[in-house]
Amino acid sequence: MLPILKEFRQRCKVKELTVVADAGMLSGENLELLEEEGYKFIVGSRISKTPYKIEENRKRKSEQLKDGQIFDTRKKFKSKGSQKTKQRRVVYQYRQKRAELDLRNIEKQIKKAQWQIENKVFTKKPKFLKLTKTKAMLNESLINKARLKAGIKGYVTNLRCDAKIIIDGYHNLFQIEKSFRMTKSDLQARPIFHQTRDSIEAHLTVCFAALGICRYIQDRTKLSIKRFVKNLEILRTAVIEIAGQEHIAEPEIDVETKNIIKALGT
Repeated sequence: MLPILKEFRQRCKVKELTVVADAGMLSGENLELLEEEGYKFIVGSRISKTPYKIEENRKRKSEQLKDGQIFDTRKKFKSKGSQKTKQRRVVYQYRQKRAELDLRNIEKQIKKAQWQIENKVFTKKPKFLKLTKTKAMLNESLINKARLKAGIKGYVTNLRCDAKIIIDGYHNLFQIEKSFRMTKSDLQARPIFHQTRDSIEAHLTVCFAALGICRYIQDRTKLSIKRFVKNLEILRTAVIEIAGQEHIAEPEIDVETKNIIKALGT
């Protein structure tokens, strides 16, 4: 990743660059490498247990966390193969909608474990199933810990700006995921095994050009590409020949379609 970042920064003459990535890139070693090269970062944090600051807040106030509540903390990170640790900023946020989804998923896992216990079928061990030499049971301790973490998302960063800016910056990853979905579904782009560099670059250019056009259309019209194509594909000009003379039949354009065309600036 670093060579690509360096080349991008040189080509675009960018002085400061912030790398935003999901938890798959979270390791002390990766973060150190980014810092050594002078990059800022916002990386999703894995939550193995309820963060101390959040746990203490719950103990003091004895109430449910508020939707959107933010906790700005510090946490120690250790690089692989090194005994040195470094404190980094970790921002946590609780979201009610995320908590509802997490709790639903927890209940699904509990039901899977209960079904295996009742039917004595242990082909694949569910997350909350506890097996001993004599019996199988629900792992209540693990269930309680999972429920306490529901709705909490963490973000590791070396930025010093407001915590809300960090969270919003990470959420922009959704736009990247949206582009991936569009590429696979709407554009039906699939891997093609080219042999030469020219062919490879040409294929990538076509794919990215199509993606760029689609994102432009979506941003200007506020419509999905599927809806955009459906609205416009029926607009066809026909050339009819009657008694040796050609007549052009223009399509009838409704108000909605006119607004779409106007939004595109054409």
